[in-house]
Amino acid sequence: MKQRTKDLLYLFLALILISLLLEGLRGLIHVPERYLLHVCGLFLAALIGFTVKFVALRSEIGALMDHSASIDKSIRRPVLCFLRPKLESYLTESRRLTGEGIQLTKEELVQLADTSFSFCRDSYQGTDSHVPSDFNNLYTGYVKLQMDRSDSGNHQDSRFLLVSRESLLEDFKRHPEESTEFVRLHSNTGNLLYRVDPDVAAQLKNRYSLYSTEIGVFGWKFAIFFNPPERPAGRHKVVILPLHKELAENVGLYLIALNKRAEKITLSESGLVFGKRDDQQIDAQRKRMFDGKDWPPQLKNPWLS
Repeated sequence: MKQRTKDLLYLFLALILISLLLEGLRGLIHVPERYLLHVCGLFLAALIGFTVKFVALRSEIGALMDHSASIDKSIRRPVLCFLRPKLESYLTESRRLTGEGIQLTKEELVQLADTSFSFCRDSYQGTDSHVPSDFNNLYTGYVKLQMDRSDSGNHQDSRFLLVSRESLLEDFKRHPEESTEFVRLHSNTGNLLYRVDPDVAAQLKNRYSLYSTEIGVFGWKFAIFFNPPERPAGRHKVVILPLHKELAENVGLYLIALNKRAEKITLSESGLVFGKRDDQQIDAQRKRMFDGKDWPPQLKNPWLS
């Protein structure tokens, strides 16, 4: 039996139990019908809320319950008491990851990216302040995870490199194979690659009160903000946030402003090419970033800067 069917069956059985309980209480206690209906409604709302939360966390709760049951009774309490601080540490890290930020190793960052891309069925929009060779050292495997998303569909991904022309050309000179492969991987998979001056990105980040200039937008459902270390061997500070109205608006305006100032990066026989775009091409990219719409899909009233 599928898990969703089981969940619905449990909810149905719980409703029957509550109805029987309330019927028994009405026989014992004389309560006006209208008050009993109110009580029944409150019980039902509380049950549905609890069930929704339980279903969302059933894997985690099930793992904890199974582990607890597998421990011998004679040592269960001391073992669980010993592990409780670790569970509290896990909850603290979860709150920090969705709050002020958390430090991750390169391996943990790859795990987070892998999980995030597995839930991203729509387009991905990214910004980053590193040249290709540094990007690959900092975010090992990130681009491949993006390109190899298992979910089929018309992904219209884009990436804005927030670096100067000189830095990109120098990286191409020092690491020609790595830089060429980075650009080619984007173009071969239909993922557009752009360049914006880093000073412009910093000004826009402050204008729209964003956590960082470096963002990964996953299908306009959520975004990861990156604050990478200066050295590839360090830890990455990241924040993952849902794209509700205010943040979606600020991120949308940020990407629109970057798009207006961006140059398209392509390859030629002589090396990297930085192409200017006309207004029609800029507008086409704006709609591409929002999956064919004029604005992030969760905002009902489009307003463009």
